[in-house]
Amino acid sequence: EQELYPSVNVFANLTFTWMNKLITQTYHDKKIKDPHHMPLPPIDLNIRDATKQLQSKWENEKWSGRNSLLKALFNAFGKTILMAIALETVKDFIAVIQPQFLRLFIEFFNEDYRRGHSELNGLFIALALFLLNLISTCLSNQFFILIFEAGLSMRGSLMSMVYQKSLNLSVSAREQKSTGDILNLMSVDVLKIQRFFENSQTIIGAPIQLVVVLISLYILLGNATIGGLVTMAIMIP
Repeated sequence: EQELYPSVNVFANLTFTWMNKLITQTYHDKKIKDPHHMPLPPIDLNIRDATKQLQSKWENEKWSGRNSLLKALFNAFGKTILMAIALETVKDFIAVIQPQFLRLFIEFFNEDYRRGHSELNGLFIALALFLLNLISTCLSNQFFILIFEAGLSMRGSLMSMVYQKSLNLSVSAREQKSTGDILNLMSVDVLKIQRFFENSQTIIGAPIQLVVVLISLYILLGNATIGGLVTMAIMIP
């Protein structure tokens, strides 16, 4: 298993240097040498284990009488989803902070501002902008890796459970559920559940960005921010 899914260090995981061999080879060959045998990434998406995990949580839900698929999915894959959401939330805060540093950097070129501050201030502000952008990129990449890991695990395990259930249907149940309905569950409904969890961070991230941006605008523009909000509210309909 270690040979199938190679382990990488923290630096390689953050910078994707484990892809260097593939990128270099593709650059020299001007094409992907064998698209049907791509090197495996350093992550184990074992659908068999994911299915067993989800089946266990689903059995617990049925035993308790709740029959909540949402809770079963969250109990099975919630840790990965919450970790991804936390990374993206930090990235959202950084995205809001960056314009504040950019404003300070622009003010640094003002002669009145430079008289009261050291020349090193501009260097530190520029360095902070660079580091914030670098951290934001790393957090965004890790968010997508984690959320797609959870989403693909959900999709694979749900498809597997639907398929296993279809094999055990009775004759009367088969008359009520056609093959098309089962395929629709596996191809469409399962994909919708995957997309919901992959986009769930917006539910948390969007309000945070809105509130922080409004506070920043109020500090910068004062009461004029309220007038702008009222105008936007009137123009929405």
